[in-house]
Amino acid sequence: MSKGKHLGEFEQMVLLALLRLNDDAYGVTVRREIQNRTDRRVAIGAVYACLERLERKGYVTARVSDPQPIPGGRARKYFRLTREGAAALRRAREMMDRMTEGLSVAWSCPRGTGSSSSKIWTKSSRTWCAGGVASGRPGVGTGDR
Repeated sequence: MSKGKHLGEFEQMVLLALLRLNDDAYGVTVRREIQNRTDRRVAIGAVYACLERLERKGYVTARVSDPQPIPGGRARKYFRLTREGAAALRRAREMMDRMTEGLSVAWSCPRGTGSSSSKIWTKSSRTWCAGGVASGRPGVGTGDR
């Protein structure tokens, strides 16, 4: 599969927001949904750029509404996920599931292996800690077994 068909993290968030918002998915509501669910600041320009990129890939369709019925009301561009977009989102999820299969996630490193905010992945009896120093090598640590 070509690189252009894979979804980045932000593209996945935008597509998931479209699913949640259904018929009320336009730039501002997509931005709000992502910010509320991720506690991540999102620039509105980033949302529109992503939506345009997803439209070019065929993963979303857009329609323009009539102007809002208020003085100076503007038209809104609403977006909807296509079948191809849903399939791409499913592939991204399946790919991540395959990458993490057999691993368990703990949300902090064991004492002495790195920052308490670093994630660790456990496989078998070995624990690898991002930013840990238990192995003596920066960035790779072996925690308590």
